[in-house]
Amino acid sequence: MSKWTSVGLALTLTVSGLAYVGDTVLAEESTVTIQSQHHKVSGPLISDKGTSRQALAAIGKTYQDFTQGAYWSEDMLWSIDHGLIAGFEEQGRKMLKPNDTLTEAQTLAILYRYFDQTGLQTTPPQTNWWADVPYQLAARDELQGISQYNQAKGMRRGRLATLLTSLHFKQDVDERTAVAFMYATDITSGYPDASGAIPKTYDSYEADRILQRAHIVAFIKRYHDFLSTDAASSVELNDLYVPDPSWPSWGPIKTRYGDDYNVDSQKEYDEVMAKVDRVIAENKGKYVLGDSDHEYFLRYLDGERGGVYDRENPDPEVQMLKTAENILQPLLDDGLSVSQITKAFEATRIAFKTIGGRVGSKTFEWDSAHDSMIKGIADCDADAQGLIASLHAQGYEAKMVSTSTHGWAEVKVGGKWYGVGNGGLK
Repeated sequence: MSKWTSVGLALTLTVSGLAYVGDTVLAEESTVTIQSQHHKVSGPLISDKGTSRQALAAIGKTYQDFTQGAYWSEDMLWSIDHGLIAGFEEQGRKMLKPNDTLTEAQTLAILYRYFDQTGLQTTPPQTNWWADVPYQLAARDELQGISQYNQAKGMRRGRLATLLTSLHFKQDVDERTAVAFMYATDITSGYPDASGAIPKTYDSYEADRILQRAHIVAFIKRYHDFLSTDAASSVELNDLYVPDPSWPSWGPIKTRYGDDYNVDSQKEYDEVMAKVDRVIAENKGKYVLGDSDHEYFLRYLDGERGGVYDRENPDPEVQMLKTAENILQPLLDDGLSVSQITKAFEATRIAFKTIGGRVGSKTFEWDSAHDSMIKGIADCDADAQGLIASLHAQGYEAKMVSTSTHGWAEVKVGGKWYGVGNGGLK
């Protein structure tokens, strides 16, 4: 089978074999039902069984080391119920070993139980080793850095992100982009910085941390939940923002995304980012496409058109549908999906919430995000820097564009740059 080939079949498989932990050989068996997909994964790959909480609790009691109320307990029960995890049997006792180091071999087995049921069923094992087929599938998909020599090696957070993202998009993905995917899908938020803020940067993801077995079930369950939402179709590979690690250091100012937004000190930068975080938290999920004109945007997307607008005898219905057309059609012509447009419009609306105030002087004196966001000075350069700060924090690549007389922000959506307007792209 060629790399990243998928077959549209739903099958059930029982996987049996031996799990190696150090020098100990442990039996492991699981049953899993998977629906394989074409192209980028866009929906759940397994069907939720709807098992009652009482039945799940009974499952948990069969394992000697299951802990009800642990951060991983619900995800672990879901994974057991759906055949992704079976655990081990030692001297007649069933064990999950949630705090044991997650190995590369275990990672591949669990990922392919979720992603490729067909491959697990149709690929003949070449040895009696329990992870033989998952490693064959990894070789087929040319997953980078995978080797049976690393079977017992601890799985890094960054490595799991790369494997999961590559399987999702069915193409090779570098680690920084994979971390951005983990953030965009809410699989994880990373770790807080010294101030307690969640910056969602590559560094704050802590890619070199070694995972435990409990971690992978939490990540897989969150990924599955993401695929169950409308947002699944809106996360595109070329929209994932990853700050360039080669960007220059900004002297004494420590930044999240490689840009200091023209501030003068660490104090100013921290004030800017604190406001960015607060405004995003207060407004995320509050906007709909077109805001008060949402109805007309939806009608336009459903195929309704307004006809010819008569300036002498204006028809509000025609006018609003024309407004929707003028805003949406150029973006649709560029190949953006409705989900991409909706997400970008929300991001720009939130970004504009962070800026604004009285008009500054025309001497180009005001040119930082701090001037616009904290001092309340409205100037094109300062506003652009503030917009960029917010868009970076929302996971978008954004940049400053300027002429001798004007400056503005642009954001990258669907691989193309757009001007940032109040409530959309332009």
